Parts: sequence; structure tokens; C-alpha cells
Amino acid sequence: MKAALLLLALSASAAERRSPLFNFGWDKTSKACVISYNESWAMALNVKRAAIAVRSACRYDETAGAWRPYEGFSLAKKTFETRPWNGHPRKTDPRAGVLAKERGLFWVKWTENGDARESLAYCSDFLCEDVMLGPAPAGKTAVCVPQGKAMFVPDPKTACPESRPGPLL
Repeated sequence: MKAALLLLALSASAAERRSPLFNFGWDKTSKACVISYNESWAMALNVKRAAIAVRSACRYDETAGAWRPYEGFSLAKKTFETRPWNGHPRKTDPRAGVLAKERGLFWVKWTENGDARESLAYCSDFLCEDVMLGPAPAGKTAVCVPQGKAMFVPDPKTACPESRPGPLL
């Protein structure tokens, strides 16, 4: 029984590291790439408070076939309290901020409760679901670009130059 409880505790800890509490995505109403706090995931992990600060971002330039620094965002540290549902969950996740007011494929680096995170952010109203292009060539990764097509792009982990926050959106 003790082994099962230990395994469960280790699994929750590993899941917390793999799955961020903040999501990036396209909001059809505001027509912007927004950052949302995944409150239901935070509740499942028993996280009472979460803080986010976006450190840098790049935007993929499809015409040039390269990642460019994106300096149009600004998100200083913002903290969220996880609100108990009391049987009535929110209809939408609380918004942390706006990454961009345009469609795009972004590589975002942020800190979440002090832990460094990085991820692709696909921001478009075009659906692009299963990206199956086969094995990626060296230095490339398979993604969807905002026009709704799948392609190989340079790996943002090595091709994305650092950027700095810009004015508030």
C-alpha cells in the first residue's frame, strides 16, 4: 500500500512538471493570442496560487523561413489565486494577458511559479490538428503555421533569438 501511495505522489509531481498551468491560444472574440490560467488543472494539483512572467518570445516568419524576436508583448509577473468552484466552475479560464494581437506561431519562454518553461504557441483561428509529416530533418520540427498548413520549421530551441518585453497590449 505504501508503494502505491508513493507512486501516486511521484506521478502527480511528474505531471505537474510536464503540464503548465498557463496556456497560450487564439481567442476568437478578441482576435488575439491570449495567455490563460488553467484553473481546473491548478485545482487538480492543489495549487493555491500561480505566478507567471513571460521572459521572451519569437514569431515564425513564414516568408523568410526563420524565427524573429517578437517584442510586442508585455507581461510582468502576474499572480492568480485558485478560486474554489463550490460546484460552479468558471465558463472560461481567467486571462493572464495578451501575447499578440495578430495570428502567428510563437516560441514563448516564461516562468511559472519560478520554474522556467518554454513552448510553441499556435495562435490562429484555422484548425490544424494531427501534424503527421514523418520524421523531421535535423534541426527542424513539425508544426502548424497560422494559415492552417503543416510544415517543418527550424527548431525554435536553437533558432529563436532572445527578445525583450514591449509595451502593454
